[in-house]
Amino acid sequence: MAELKVLYEKAGFKNVTTYIQSGNVVFSADKKEINTLSEKIQQLIFKKYGFTVPVIIRTVDEIESVIKKNPLLKVEGINIEKLHVTFLSAY
Repeated sequence: MAELKVLYEKAGFKNVTTYIQSGNVVFSADKKEINTLSEKIQQLIFKKYGFTVPVIIRTVDEIESVIKKNPLLKVEGINIEKLHVTFLSAY
């Protein structure tokens, strides 16, 4: 993941952090770029590694909304340390 972090940093993204060995990357970018980020990152990954992967972008507001609306948080006895969210590129 260190190599992936460097790839994002060289592309101009700020505050880059990777999450475990999942391929998830948290970073800061200009809000004006939101509509082109997926394609830009897909191209960076393809150029560096030679394969295409779906790239899903979620904003801070979207992540906060997912957390807030999670119905399992209201269930007694739920261990929130074990909750996970998966985002799909298509449904």
